[in-house]
Amino acid sequence: MHTDATTSHPRRKKRSFLRTFFWAVGAVVLIVALIVAALGAVVQYGAPPTFATLPDSFKSYKVELTPDLVARGKALAEMRGCFDCHLNRDTGSATGVLVPDVPPPVAKVTHGSNITRDLNHGIGSYSDGQLAWLLRTGVRPDGRLLAPWMPRMVQAADEDLKAIIAFLRSDDPMLAANPLPSKGTEFGFLGKALRKFAWKPDVLLPGPIVAPPLTDKVAYGKYVVAGMIDCYACHSANFAMVNNAQPELTPGFLGGGNPMIDLAGEPVFSANITPDPETGIGKWTEQDFIRALREGVHPKGTPLRYPMPHFHQLSEEQASAVFAYLKTVPPIQNAVKK
Repeated sequence: MHTDATTSHPRRKKRSFLRTFFWAVGAVVLIVALIVAALGAVVQYGAPPTFATLPDSFKSYKVELTPDLVARGKALAEMRGCFDCHLNRDTGSATGVLVPDVPPPVAKVTHGSNITRDLNHGIGSYSDGQLAWLLRTGVRPDGRLLAPWMPRMVQAADEDLKAIIAFLRSDDPMLAANPLPSKGTEFGFLGKALRKFAWKPDVLLPGPIVAPPLTDKVAYGKYVVAGMIDCYACHSANFAMVNNAQPELTPGFLGGGNPMIDLAGEPVFSANITPDPETGIGKWTEQDFIRALREGVHPKGTPLRYPMPHFHQLSEEQASAVFAYLKTVPPIQNAVKK
């Protein structure tokens, strides 16, 4: 009996240890599950975060509506793709349309907002300063953040920002007050999580932003690419890694390969527009590039695919400046998937 007692004691200790161990593991798993469930509930049902609204420096911001500024603003709005998301081509009113190329895991359905002069459902009640703050940082007057697929004019010259606002303030028929409510975006769980924890406003650049003269071809071309129409956002590696504050530090800068979606919902990858001779535009002539940029025709004679727009609003001289700048960009060897 003495031998049996002494040999069974370690077994009892081992069983006791195992019970304690599994109880502790179960408790940890339960706690982690509760934390995950709580975070999931916050993401799924919690209100989106809000950010600092209009600073004092923007409260007195005013834009003068001159015919030249309005005309330039309309051209810029078209080049920046504003009409693709905000203009209903059937009605001719900027009440917003379905945006087909936002990745489904992020947003189930997304529509451009009503940007007519309607006071309740459009932007008619926004001040010039509120519009400028929204376009620069992505923050609405109520502090909510626009989704990042709404391009922000971080690097745009002050005069180009004013031109866009002048156009939005103009009496253009597409902007006439229309009370149709914005349909907005139905975010997926990933989109809600990104909105809650990852997406942030852009930060204002210090000092005034002035576009270089067209006579300085390389500098002006750089401005078009990084400030006027933001070519780098699509033509770099991935939207998630775009650096609006310092575009040239964006991973894969202008090397293409960014996964996008065409109108049929099929994947399409942005082109490599660095001067690499094999995988980029290194063998293109200046006229090849100008035709591609302004008319949407590849040097081989084939049309460029959506979502690449045709920048017919750019003059040949402006397009030539873009080509001159791209020739100075470090080449990236990246054979983009067709």
